[in-house]
Amino acid sequence: MVFGKRYIGEGKMNISAVYVTYHPDVQYLAMSVERVLPQVQNVIVVDNSDTLEDQKKVQAIASQNVIVLTQGSNIGIAAALNIGCKEAIRLGADWCLTLDQDSIVPGSMVAEYAAYVAANGTKEIGALGPMFKFCPEDVLPSDGRVVEAKTLITSGCCINLQAFQEVGGFKENLFIDAVDTEYSWNLRKNGYHLLQFHALILEHHLGNHPFHIRIFGKRIMTITNHNALRYYYISRNSKKISEDYRKAFPDEAAAYRIKGIKQAIIVILFEKNKMEKLYMIHKGTQDYRKGRMGKYGG
Repeated sequence: MVFGKRYIGEGKMNISAVYVTYHPDVQYLAMSVERVLPQVQNVIVVDNSDTLEDQKKVQAIASQNVIVLTQGSNIGIAAALNIGCKEAIRLGADWCLTLDQDSIVPGSMVAEYAAYVAANGTKEIGALGPMFKFCPEDVLPSDGRVVEAKTLITSGCCINLQAFQEVGGFKENLFIDAVDTEYSWNLRKNGYHLLQFHALILEHHLGNHPFHIRIFGKRIMTITNHNALRYYYISRNSKKISEDYRKAFPDEAAAYRIKGIKQAIIVILFEKNKMEKLYMIHKGTQDYRKGRMGKYGG
């Protein structure tokens, strides 16, 4: 479904940018903040780093318009996003641009979002997001349209903070992984639309030292090489989200439920540390069945 053409022009958007960080490359983070700061009213960095050394490095980028909220430990992506969005609301923002610690946004991103909102209003818009390239060879649409999406990932996502409050924010019991999928589905379940901008493209990096499976030069699969703990959350959370949304989105929920199974097959065929990762996938399934959520081992 196409929601509108690409709108270029002046638009106003009272927006804060929110980063969630965890032992980041601080020089790269500072470059990212410098790139986005002219586009927004302020930047909020919610730091989950759990060493004093890294906390001090992140705190060093604070300035008049850059707020660093040090958590002292890893409280999870969902909880950190909620803290950042609530701080943005406290500062008077209507929208929040959520970013990963290694995000480099296009210089026109907020202007594109603002122009669209100015031309179309905010009614029933839950979030706006860009397109993503997972490897340089990916070919993406270049028609400049704005289309309805089923999910938007966190990096580059512009959140309507009124909708954020109405749906209750991000689900903190997920801790990490699939937090953005759950939030996207929650918005849709509550009647909000997710809009994706073909004119905006971000490169997104998956996993640890990923590589791509290609046939005749075309990427058909990306092997993420996530660590074993990440596979625990993938296994557990995919089943939990599928359970929660099986009535609202039966086809999507059914497909998402087998995500852990697919990951197990990929680990067996392509990845290292197979036994450790398969054990954590199994552990994630066990904890889902027992209703254990939140931080692993917490």
